[in-house]
Amino acid sequence: MAVWQAAEFRMRLHSLTCGSMSITDYQTIMLPLLKLASDGREHTKHEAEGAFALHFQLTAAERETPFRSGRQRLFDSRVGWATTYLKQAGLDDSRVNFAR
Repeated sequence: MAVWQAAEFRMRLHSLTCGSMSITDYQTIMLPLLKLASDGREHTKHEAEGAFALHFQLTAAERETPFRSGRQRLFDSRVGWATTYLKQAGLDDSRVNFAR
């Protein structure tokens, strides 16, 4: 079983047992990020975060959960780290750069 398949399985199992999705880790965000980047269009960071929140079925409360510092939302931080690590892995920067 591929890593991303295992992550999807964990998320489905969690949603069945807990009734809602928890905020996913940055590794799990990487596949949807690659799929979004593959359409060849430029996306805003806000648009991407919204698309990923829908993909992972996050509630409004989960999307607004603050990071420990209180200066950033946890989910937005995870999207940012997924983007950073894909760039460090050699993905073409223009494919994962978000328009401001």
